[in-house]
Amino acid sequence: MNKIETIGIIGDGRMGHSIFRHLYNYNYKLIWVNLATYKKKSEKLSRKLNRFLSKNIISQEEYDQKISSIIITNRLEEINQCDLIIETVNEDIHIKNSLFEDLELKAKPNTIIASNSSSILPDKFTVSEKIKPCLCGMHFFYPVETNKMVEIIPTSSTSAQTKNLLNDFAKAIEKTTFLQNEKSAFAINRFFLEIQAGFFNYSVENKIDFDIADQAVKNKIFSLGIFETMDNIGFRILEYAIGNYIEMQKESSHILPMLDFIKAKMKEGKKGLIDNEGFLKYPLGNLIVDLKDENRICDFLKSLISKTADNYIQKRIFQDLKEVEFIISEYTNSEFVFKK
Repeated sequence: MNKIETIGIIGDGRMGHSIFRHLYNYNYKLIWVNLATYKKKSEKLSRKLNRFLSKNIISQEEYDQKISSIIITNRLEEINQCDLIIETVNEDIHIKNSLFEDLELKAKPNTIIASNSSSILPDKFTVSEKIKPCLCGMHFFYPVETNKMVEIIPTSSTSAQTKNLLNDFAKAIEKTTFLQNEKSAFAINRFFLEIQAGFFNYSVENKIDFDIADQAVKNKIFSLGIFETMDNIGFRILEYAIGNYIEMQKESSHILPMLDFIKAKMKEGKKGLIDNEGFLKYPLGNLIVDLKDENRICDFLKSLISKTADNYIQKRIFQDLKEVEFIISEYTNSEFVFKK
């Protein structure tokens, strides 16, 4: 295989949806295995294309090309023509391993299998020797349509051809790639976890309400607060991911208080934004923060970000402050520049 032409997407969560919406804009044949809502999604796409055609937004040729190049199905067998399969199923190693067993039987030989896992090292997956050279981590960031970053995480067995094809594919869909290894895997999420845990500890130690801390941050630094960002991710994913990240690093005592808070909230049945309560309660109100408190909170956060960035650069995980500025800006959807 010299290039990727047909892509399978497996999963009907928000990442599966977002990856599909992004790849829809490129000239690939797409096969989206969507077990839950495949009929609804297929009908919606058909209506959209018919509307575009009737309003001359697309030509008949473009309409025919899209209709013939997109399949939305609930049948895993449809992926037998794919050059690349991107899995976005639940962040659970057992579910993913079970899927890989099915893919070994149903995918064509040498199909690249990319896991969009945000926390499971691809070397941890149980796959056959036949699949190993074609397996690689490919972690997109939500929303895929606007976030320019993707982490490529090869296993010890991933072939050079697989890595090269994925790198070329990432460039073709206008993504900035971060090639990582087992030690630096998921570096971007782990970088932000250091900031999130540090900000959590600071807020608790200084008896600052999470909503006040977040409002201060939104007033001066980011469009979304630190705690609101984590609530958007959801406690189930956070708990699983943080547990995996802790296994990857030597020192994690500073992260445990936040993880304990998340676990306690989950025992109360709280899940994050999805059920209107996590670190914060929703809907959010418009809070007024004392200016001195706001400056103090934001000064701490800026210092924390700067120290964490210096640490990651010293470890050669990130190249320089310019790269970190890009990462923070993309992750937070807010322009971020270190003060000179």
